[in-house]
Amino acid sequence: LGRLANDPVFLLLTVAFAAISVANLTQAWTRFIPLTLTMTPVCASTLRLVQVLVSSPAELARGLDRMVEGRLGMVVVIAAAGASFGALPPSTIPFTRKLLATVYFACVITCSAFVLRVRTGDERMPSFDLLTGVLPLVASVLAALAVSGPSLGQDAPPPASRADELRSCGGAAQQALPAQRSTHHMPMFAV
Repeated sequence: LGRLANDPVFLLLTVAFAAISVANLTQAWTRFIPLTLTMTPVCASTLRLVQVLVSSPAELARGLDRMVEGRLGMVVVIAAAGASFGALPPSTIPFTRKLLATVYFACVITCSAFVLRVRTGDERMPSFDLLTGVLPLVASVLAALAVSGPSLGQDAPPPASRADELRSCGGAAQQALPAQRSTHHMPMFAV
């Protein structure tokens, strides 16, 4: 873990994991926490892609060596962050937003792994990033979603029945019917 302390992506994920954990423990939901928590995997993966694009191949090779040495810590932090993110209640972050952020993370990290492979020629990529970054996050988010029980229909309000619609209209719907009958004395299809 000591070697990863200089990696900005790892630092961002560590701070985000701490924020998610504190938010889960204190149940202190504000308007900004859901946005912050959703943007964490988006920002971390985007930062990783930018880092891969702007760093020299020698720096990328050294960074990859540091990540390989600290892979266990990286897997633990990413899996714990994913589980905490996935376990947040749907009232805080909707199910679809969690999935979108997770898919974005997986796609951008995969893209950055292929760019790293092309720029450095290192054969450990893209499998290393897929096994230590994408897989732990996706698996932990999906496992947390499965355990916490959200479903695709949970973001939307339950469908109202016809009786509920009539009750919500109150007397207006019933008053409209007699008025409609009184104005139409002829059948609709009369010639």
